[in-house]
Amino acid sequence: MKMWEEHSYHLSLSEGLKMAKKHGFEFYFDWDACRTDEGYYRVEGSVAYCVKRGLEFSNYCDMLWMETPTPDL
Repeated sequence: MKMWEEHSYHLSLSEGLKMAKKHGFEFYFDWDACRTDEGYYRVEGSVAYCVKRGLEFSNYCDMLWMETPTPDL
């Protein structure tokens, strides 16, 4: 479990499935189960979440903009 927690945030779904299977565990991920009725994904946002997401998107864009409730970051 410790190894999974260390690596799972950096893996794609297919990589995670392979890693789990390698260690004798299989799981199923339903992309629609985590959506609201309107089709949005349910996420618990935070600064750490936004930074991680921004770093991933930075490979594909020239500029990033993140809204915050107050201009203190």
